[in-house]
Amino acid sequence: MRRLIKVLSCLLALTLLLFVGLAVQVDRDSRPLVPQDRTLTGAERAWAKQWLAAVKSHGRRDGEHITLTLSEDQANILGAYLLDRLGPGRVAVRLESDRARVAASLGLPWDPQGRFINLELSLLADERLPRIEQARLVGLPLPDTFLQTLTERLTEALDQVPTDRARGYQTGAGAPHL
Repeated sequence: MRRLIKVLSCLLALTLLLFVGLAVQVDRDSRPLVPQDRTLTGAERAWAKQWLAAVKSHGRRDGEHITLTLSEDQANILGAYLLDRLGPGRVAVRLESDRARVAASLGLPWDPQGRFINLELSLLADERLPRIEQARLVGLPLPDTFLQTLTERLTEALDQVPTDRARGYQTGAGAPHL
C-alpha cells in the first residue's frame, strides 16, 4: 500500500510540474502571432458565408474530387470569418506553391489582459486533402498521431454541420473555382 501511495504521489507531482510548465509556456507565448486584427466588412462576411454554403451544397457524390481555388486574400477572409465564429482572434494565411502556412491567435475571453493562444500550421498539398505537415500550439510542436486524429475528426465534423443554402449564388470573379 505504501508503494502505491508513493507511486501516485510521484505521478501527481509530475503532473503538477507539467501543468506549471505548460502555464509558463502559455504565458510566454501569449502575444498574438498575427500583429493586426482584420475586421471583416459586411460584404466580406456575406461572401465568406455564401462561399462556404456553396462549397457545402455543391451536390457532389461521395468520393468525388473537387478543386477549390482561392487567392491569398480570399483565404484570409475565410480564415477570419471562421475564427470569428469561435471567438475573438486573428488569422493570417500565406499561400505558397503546394503549401499553406496558417498563423492563428485565439483570444482568451476570460483574460482581461488580452492574452492569446497561438496556433501555427503548415499544410502540404496532398492527393485527397491537405495534410498537416507541422503544427505548433503555444510554441510547442504537436505529435503527428494527434494531428492525424484531429484532422479526421474535424473533417467528419465539418461534413455533419448543416449550412444554409446560398440563394442566388453565381460563379464569376471572386467565386470559388469548383
